[in-house]
Amino acid sequence: MRSLLINVDVRVLDAEMRLYRACARSEDGVALDSFRSHYELKRPPRGPANRATVIHMALSMFEEPEPCWNLIERTRGKIGDHVAELRLTPGHGICVARTAGPLHWSVWGRPEVLHDAVAVLMPE
Repeated sequence: MRSLLINVDVRVLDAEMRLYRACARSEDGVALDSFRSHYELKRPPRGPANRATVIHMALSMFEEPEPCWNLIERTRGKIGDHVAELRLTPGHGICVARTAGPLHWSVWGRPEVLHDAVAVLMPE
């Protein structure tokens, strides 16, 4: 099936944003690799990432935690078993775009910056 993705309207984050990401836990909180794109982790592109490399270089995040829990369940925990609430703030080079549905965002940022933006890790 061909991706319907035609345009990606990427913008530099200019206001605080709270988003959620499925992630893996580490000894000190959230694993840093949870904030690396499939491109950076050298995983093959799939779905819309085959059509637009910019999506392959992004992280998927959601406006609510429920889609993350659904994703964790669908992947049987392969992507981790926690959900991180991130409070993203301007001035750190973060870019965002609405993609793949009403609650979904593609996010670009340095892994360390995104890791530092974790405000809450669920379950805790």
